[in-house]
Amino acid sequence: MGPGIGPREHIFLHGLFLNLCLRYRESTKDQCYDPLIHRVALALARSFRQSETGILPSYPGMYWPADNLPALSALVRYDRAFHQDLAVVKIPFLNQLRSRYLDRRGLVSSYIDPNRHRVLQGGRGISVSYALHFLPDVDSALAAEQYGLFKRHLLRQAMGFAAVREFPEGEPPEIDVDSGAVVLGLGTAASGFAVAAAAIMRDEPLTEALLRSVAIAGLPRLGEGELQYHAMPPVGQAVILFGKTERLISQGPPIK
Repeated sequence: MGPGIGPREHIFLHGLFLNLCLRYRESTKDQCYDPLIHRVALALARSFRQSETGILPSYPGMYWPADNLPALSALVRYDRAFHQDLAVVKIPFLNQLRSRYLDRRGLVSSYIDPNRHRVLQGGRGISVSYALHFLPDVDSALAAEQYGLFKRHLLRQAMGFAAVREFPEGEPPEIDVDSGAVVLGLGTAASGFAVAAAAIMRDEPLTEALLRSVAIAGLPRLGEGELQYHAMPPVGQAVILFGKTERLISQGPPIK
């Protein structure tokens, strides 16, 4: 992030970057990136404070609330590491989200117009699964609410397997590049991101059921000590690796 580049139009990129840096610092105790961490955290907090709506765009004029959550999660982790109070910027965001941008089922909406206070697309599998990766850091009560609604309206389970609908039943499917393949209403991307969501929410039975589905749908093959999913692109494999990693590090009773 150069001196002339601010994060306002790059909340998705810079939020994930800061989250990664802080998780690395937490895991290794390596402080070599601290100057960069401070710089990005201060810039993100400043952009949130300057926002009239409390919500920053993913791209100019385009707002996905879930894309704000990696940054807000990172600011919570930053405050914990450095004894600061930058994450106070989450309060306007959460107030707006709760009052205006939950859809008719109560799910976090995927796409909004905060300037006109309009929901442009309600909750869908990929966005809610992704939001649950970071929402427990930002608001654990809201995360628990969203997880319950996610399981009620989007999750499907049978015979020890699980998958996630891309759109709730009764909603017209608006398939796009984020959806991945959608088969009988079930989204491959939504189901892949749900592995980490279930692990982070400490739901071991669901994590296991989702991974069983991945083991079949992804066509895994173990060779030369490496596991590859032949029916899954590299980014999908990275998502599954993230979910398996979260499964290993998430300890304690289920979040309720």
